[in-house]
Amino acid sequence: MIRPDRITVYLIIAGLFTVIPAVYYLTSVDELLSSLMLMVGLFDCIANNRWKDYGFLWILIGIMLFYFIYSLTAVHFNTLRSLIFDFIVQIKPYIPFAVIVAIKPKFNQLDRKIIRVISLFNASILAIGLILGDKVTSALVFHPTYSGIIILISSLFYIYCSIDENGQISRRAINVAFLLLTTGLLCLRAKYYGTYIFVIFFFYLYKPGIMRHFNLKHAIGLIALFMIVFAVSWHKIQYYFITGNSDSFDPTTIESFARPVLYVTGFQILFDYFPFGTGLGSFATAGSALDYSNVYYEYGIDKVHGLAPNLDFNFICDTFFPALAEFGVVGIILFTYFWVWIYEYLRIMIRRNAARYKYEFIIGSIVILFIMIESIASATLTGNCGFVVMILLGLVCIPGARLKQQKNDIAETSYGIPIKIGQSIRSKKIKI
Repeated sequence: MIRPDRITVYLIIAGLFTVIPAVYYLTSVDELLSSLMLMVGLFDCIANNRWKDYGFLWILIGIMLFYFIYSLTAVHFNTLRSLIFDFIVQIKPYIPFAVIVAIKPKFNQLDRKIIRVISLFNASILAIGLILGDKVTSALVFHPTYSGIIILISSLFYIYCSIDENGQISRRAINVAFLLLTTGLLCLRAKYYGTYIFVIFFFYLYKPGIMRHFNLKHAIGLIALFMIVFAVSWHKIQYYFITGNSDSFDPTTIESFARPVLYVTGFQILFDYFPFGTGLGSFATAGSALDYSNVYYEYGIDKVHGLAPNLDFNFICDTFFPALAEFGVVGIILFTYFWVWIYEYLRIMIRRNAARYKYEFIIGSIVILFIMIESIASATLTGNCGFVVMILLGLVCIPGARLKQQKNDIAETSYGIPIKIGQSIRSKKIKI
């Protein structure tokens, strides 16, 4: 008998196992695994009549199909090949999240042990590479940035698979994970430093319900936290958005400002192509570089270093947020709503049972903050590592999805009698 939940577990393990070679050697493995997850979801719908449980997946596919047709008919800045390529890249990270939340796979003890072993291996081998130097790191994952990303994700996977049935984690597991996370500092990337500070906050300072009892002391601590994040990131902020690739600020040297140019142009596109943007394969994505989008000519940025129509695509897809211009104002609204929706899953977990779901909430919050930080100057979400990142986010959101469904069921009926949302939900105890 084919079990979609077990197949999903195998694909999750495969994704974590191949995350290192996927960066440099097996660059299409994430697309392959994402496609397999989509097939598993379709099989689950057909075999078990669970179409309703995959509502987010159908909405996602519908939105992307709309933008594909829009890109072909209304704007059309690139070739069909580029459009198809960008369609796959943009939808890829959301498929594992949608399928995992719908199927809700369960790990047995062996599954958890295997994932912990793989996580330890991934983080350890990359940490050793960072210690040995750039040549070893380049041979493994091409760039130290990927070392930091994979170490972070592997460490969070290790923590997730160390949570017991009561929602607790041993001090040993936390110390092991924190040691691995600390080795990631060797990547020397400001984005990692920023995420690392949030990790310290959540694992050592955060307490459930802190926002309900927010006071001056908490406000000062929060301000201090963001000041620290800003301080350790200032060099890269200056590099990305002020001085560019030059050693000193020179406003006449436009080639030094590839990333700022993408941000400024992307903002302009939102107004010029309101409300749906320039469409797939048009701007700040790998698809837009595949057959070089005409948008770069239209806005006169085709001569900027790293954005030029040659093999030098150093920065054309080296950031994420400007790429939202492809989807316009509507796309930005949808993107924002997605993350608010995700956080709702996490919030219902911590409010319903803080002791049981504390660490799932922490992991989910760190992942969201990590994606937001990385997206400033990296396309991690749609890159090779994005598949694994969204797998982890889907796993920690499973309890929230289950609780939300239970809440909706209670809201619809109480012993067969329809009730209003919030009328008696709080009075009902739900066994998890």
